Amino acid sequence: MKTSIELQQANIQLRTILRGTIKRSLNNSLENQREVDLTRKKLKGSLRAAHSHALFQIQTTYKNLFYSKRDLSNYISSYFTNTVDKEIQWFFNNKTKKNQSSVSKPEDDYRLNKDGSIELIKTTNDNFDRLLDSESVQIGTVNKGFLSDGLNIRNKGLYLDVLNKKDFHSYINLISDLSIAVDKEIGGFIFDDYKNFDNIYITPYKENKFNSAPSLVSFINNGKNFINRNIYKIGYNFERANSWFHTHPGIIHAGYGNARPSQGDINFTKKVGVPGVILGGWNDLGFIRKNGKYDIWKN
Repeated sequence: MKTSIELQQANIQLRTILRGTIKRSLNNSLENQREVDLTRKKLKGSLRAAHSHALFQIQTTYKNLFYSKRDLSNYISSYFTNTVDKEIQWFFNNKTKKNQSSVSKPEDDYRLNKDGSIELIKTTNDNFDRLLDSESVQIGTVNKGFLSDGLNIRNKGLYLDVLNKKDFHSYINLISDLSIAVDKEIGGFIFDDYKNFDNIYITPYKENKFNSAPSLVSFINNGKNFINRNIYKIGYNFERANSWFHTHPGIIHAGYGNARPSQGDINFTKKVGVPGVILGGWNDLGFIRKNGKYDIWKN
């Protein structure tokens, strides 16, 4: 049986190999926007070259590793899609800002601190905000209206009054990116709004893990809700749920990160009586019907 220490050491080594490849590629000077795409192509080639090295080095060092070659291949592909592209753009934005005074500023920047608080570190007039981790690595971007200075989703959750479909998808995408960044499941409910688009409530994720979301169970069992009528109390208001959602972020944990529901997910769906949506860390999507049957869509 593989130990958690073995898996943790292997994950660290894999990330180190990939980050080293990224760093070497980003050392190439970026002079204008056209070279960003060129660098992305170079990075893809570099990662393909690093793929074989990563497989050999990790599987040789940790012979009992639970990863399969397919797991590692998927991880590397996802790492590029979710991380490298963003780091290139971040590198480009900062380089051009230093060298070209005429370059317009990017979106507002917020930092996710280790205590879960979100801090505004730069203000602009654009329509998008960017969320960075405590080491200034980009987590994701989102339409304005999601982030605010002093926000703490980790400890307090968040209710979002969604204006339209574009905002809804932008918010959901950042929830998925945030979940991967903190390596914890994040979940909540979608509520009817008869004037605008459906609203989103995100439950606190402090106690959650990469493969469980006890905050969702705590929320529905807080004694303030009418679960059999799909009515939930948020602050001083009662809201009617039309669906619930949660993420499966565990892409650095072998066997996790896909959108396939667990039996616990199916049982929860039956209990709350509304369909469930799973946002997989590998960019796939799961849909659980009220009767427990489900579908999975690959991206």
